[in-house]
Amino acid sequence: MSLSAHDRNRLNSTIEICVLFIFLGVFLGACRGFSQVPLDAAPPPVDQAATDGPSSPDSAPDSAVPACQAGEIFSADVDDYHEPGRHTAIAVEASGVIHITHYAAGPAPDMFGNGGYHDARYSRYKDGAWQSEDIYESGVIGGEMAMALDGSGQVHLVFYDYQNKDLLYSTGMFGNWQSPERIATEGIVGWGNDLVIDPQGNIHVVTVSGEQESLIYLRREKGEWQTGQPLASVSFGYQSGLALDKGGKLHASIISAGSLKHLSGEPTAFSEVEILEGGLKEAASDIATTFPGNVHLVYRDATDDLAYREKIEGNWSEKRILDSTSALSQDFSIVASESADLWVVYHDETAGDLRLSHRIDGKWRPPRSIDTAGHVGGYPSAALGPEGALHIAHYNKDNRALRYTRICPNAQQ
Repeated sequence: MSLSAHDRNRLNSTIEICVLFIFLGVFLGACRGFSQVPLDAAPPPVDQAATDGPSSPDSAPDSAVPACQAGEIFSADVDDYHEPGRHTAIAVEASGVIHITHYAAGPAPDMFGNGGYHDARYSRYKDGAWQSEDIYESGVIGGEMAMALDGSGQVHLVFYDYQNKDLLYSTGMFGNWQSPERIATEGIVGWGNDLVIDPQGNIHVVTVSGEQESLIYLRREKGEWQTGQPLASVSFGYQSGLALDKGGKLHASIISAGSLKHLSGEPTAFSEVEILEGGLKEAASDIATTFPGNVHLVYRDATDDLAYREKIEGNWSEKRILDSTSALSQDFSIVASESADLWVVYHDETAGDLRLSHRIDGKWRPPRSIDTAGHVGGYPSAALGPEGALHIAHYNKDNRALRYTRICPNAQQ
């Protein structure tokens, strides 16, 4: 079929307009992503009416957690609303209630910047079912989660506002959350967070300020946040660790200026710095303590192996390589029991597995994969619960869901 000159001109004009719209969409999409945060972390405002309210327990992919059986490892996806499960933090009450805060970051906006969803999210396992909901304030976006429970079981958390580049704090419980409070606003601040609560109910936080290039310590006493205190220079916002020993002394870990550093001290004098190892890349670390004041530290060394050091009676051990599996991610978590048994959970990016290195009775067991159901194990966070069970929150990349794994006693031996 031949076209008249008039029809050809109309067709060419239509094509030119379509090409122009496609170019503008790609250009605007590129501009939206031109920042220091990941492309999926610079969202448009969210319609609160579309996100309010908890999800029904029946909407969770797996709503039941079976009773612990000796030697059992249980894994299940527990929340899949708007692609949650990144930047997890987990805590478990003595009663067995499981609390998980995490970051939902999807689906991504289209090429014109429409749609998209990014929010702080909370999941709880109680009375035989998982329940999940948003922790939401207009314009507030959640990431880099850190969480702890106070003596009453109330949740306290800090997270990052990707839009305004501030560190936010919120507290509450299922169905009742305080509006987030901006507790650090100078420059790009709110990366690599960790949080602990002392027996008096005071909150202690470490966070990374990109603009100040510092690890910052923040303290909340009697309901008031104190002025932030720089602890060490940091070029990038990789994971830092914070722990509290039985004597009330704080301990932090960070890879700073190419060196692994342990920082310690009383809350009002948190300034003692020990350099343990040099020649490192900017990478992640995490820390735990055991009675009476021993320190356990995991990190990525210069060859990207997962490494461990401990401080016993004031003396640091030599480095021990826990796992040299290729392409281990920057995400890991260390947990210690009162008897100094240790669990380190981490992500193998090549295999897409959740892995575990475990020390029991002073002896390290060979590292192994504990969840291999697709590409799982990202952003892991671990906590001990009743009966010595280890509980892990992590990300299922295949299903874009929050995933939960529990290891019952004897499964590690």
